[in-house]
Amino acid sequence: MGIKTKGAHCNTCDKSVMAQSNKPNHLLHFIISVFTAGLWIIPWIIITFAGIGGYRCTSCGQKVA
Repeated sequence: MGIKTKGAHCNTCDKSVMAQSNKPNHLLHFIISVFTAGLWIIPWIIITFAGIGGYRCTSCGQKVA
């Protein structure tokens, strides 16, 4: 998985921080979809668009908006 970052305000730290989130490995999901005859496409879409995990503060690890 790769990592994407954005600036956000952490309520726990009470300051502006760099927040990180994991992004899915699309090549791996494509290969799994091929081997499962397309059955993995639905979980792949959910993982990609649901933002599972969300962004977290790099200082304290709490979720940020």
